[in-house]
Amino acid sequence: MNTYLSLFNLTKAPFPEILEEIPENQMMPEQETDAYIKGCLLNAGMEKPLFTDGSIQMIYNYTKGDRKLIHTICDYALHRAFYTNRTAIQEDLLSECMELILESKPPDTYEGDKRRHKRISTSLQGTFHIPDSTTRGILTVTNISRAGIQIKLARQRMVKVNDRANILFKLNDQKGSDIRTAVIIKHTFGFFAGCTFRHTDNNTFNQYLEILLKEAEKKWSSLQF
Repeated sequence: MNTYLSLFNLTKAPFPEILEEIPENQMMPEQETDAYIKGCLLNAGMEKPLFTDGSIQMIYNYTKGDRKLIHTICDYALHRAFYTNRTAIQEDLLSECMELILESKPPDTYEGDKRRHKRISTSLQGTFHIPDSTTRGILTVTNISRAGIQIKLARQRMVKVNDRANILFKLNDQKGSDIRTAVIIKHTFGFFAGCTFRHTDNNTFNQYLEILLKEAEKKWSSLQF
């Protein structure tokens, strides 16, 4: 029995696991995705809205209407809400869930305040290429850390776990510096993938990251928990 059912007064799990892959021509548009999520919750006995409009928008952005991915992230978010004593699924919780999913961590993961120091959110535009293949495409670097990056792909399922990729992205520093590096794909979820660096010997990138981390540390140190 799902742990969150009693917390949200649900009669059954609204998002059971879907095993089969959903073809790209069966992806739901944004408005239909909104109605689908709310319909699943209503069928499970929902008495009040659980997902905010902003969180449903994020789910569509993550999944592009793929029902299998919608079920995965919604069920994970409900479990995460239960373990963190949340009564609604808001945008910050969804972002946290996506990081944990990409790191293959369970929804009851607790790492204290250290999680805040792991990654820096970004929106750096770039491209990627899988060596010795014709696979290449557009990406956005959505998070960076000393160990690796998280990317959002322009098309779904363009990379798989253990792929090695050459990545070029542009920093939003004063020079708009180009960064070329190589990564290994460690986790994938729909349009998103978590990558660890094979090499990160670019001084410009390391200096850029150091500045961001120092700025973030100042902000985090002023927060009250």
